[in-house]
Amino acid sequence: ISDVVPTQSDSDCVICSDSNEIMRKLRVCDHVFGEECLEAQLGTYHPNRYKCALCRRSLI
Repeated sequence: ISDVVPTQSDSDCVICSDSNEIMRKLRVCDHVFGEECLEAQLGTYHPNRYKCALCRRSLI
């Protein structure tokens, strides 16, 4: 679903705005999120949990 990307000073998670975490890039759309936020999203029972939080593209 995603790949680890090197953390850069200008790369903040768009969900929590944190820049001090491991960042993951979604393979389907190249949007970048913090690993903890992405794992939290995938662990919920929300109907959109398997969609990108920015563009809503399906992750599976």
